Amino acid sequence: QGGQLFQVNTYTSGYQDTPAVAFDAAGNFLVVWYSDGSFGSDNFGGSIQAQRYDAGGVRVGNQFQVNNFTTGAQTDPVVAADAGGTFTVVWRSIEVPELDEAWRVHARRFGTGPPQFQFEATEGRVSLFAPVPKVAVNTDGVSFFVWNAGRRIRGRLYDPFGNPLAGEFQVNTYTTNYQRPPAITADGAGNFVVVWPDTPLGANFGNTRGRRYDRTGTPIGDEFGVGPETNEQRAPAVAADGAGNFIVVWERENSEGSENGTEIVGQLYSTLGTPLG
Repeated sequence: QGGQLFQVNTYTSGYQDTPAVAFDAAGNFLVVWYSDGSFGSDNFGGSIQAQRYDAGGVRVGNQFQVNNFTTGAQTDPVVAADAGGTFTVVWRSIEVPELDEAWRVHARRFGTGPPQFQFEATEGRVSLFAPVPKVAVNTDGVSFFVWNAGRRIRGRLYDPFGNPLAGEFQVNTYTTNYQRPPAITADGAGNFVVVWPDTPLGANFGNTRGRRYDRTGTPIGDEFGVGPETNEQRAPAVAADGAGNFIVVWERENSEGSENGTEIVGQLYSTLGTPLG
């Protein structure tokens, strides 16, 4: 694209919202978004659309519909990629928004060929007000889904064929405060890191907590605190490199030198989960 701004969607009627993007190891990427009416069979309450690009930013094929379940609203997509170029798209689905009180979480995988299976990522419904789960895919093609459920962070793993490797489980072990929407990443060794805000009831800021898992979903050590526990943190994000080092960043309030009372702070960690600097 030569560094220029470009338009992803080719359908231009109605709203096109909440985009997300993921890159594979070769630099190919997939953009996904919610479309209020678009190409495909879903004209009921909005669909999840996608467009592939190669590493040079050139379109690969045409815009296409991700979801094959079309009843009700399909919203809020997120996407993750493994090194081999398979993308996992996750979104919320509700059959009758006016009557239902909870969403189902659906996922679908896309390789280099036709779209693969669609499956339900959770064992049941999640709160209507809970954000859509986040997902990371490791080098084995295992998808690790995490989501917020009141005071808990829940997780579940699926194999490359959409089969659950175990039931849902709780990520957090500290349960006094509210555990807010998590973030997750996978490193080059196939391990995962989950981080989330730990926030007192009624507060906007709290502390950041984290937990590491190996490629099978087994915890590596205990839950740990990220940064000083000063109740000034929120909205963490996490990313890992190929060697297994990772970085956590978050928003911090009331920090010296910040213009509006907040700043972005980060902490590097080694492959052993030890803070670096």
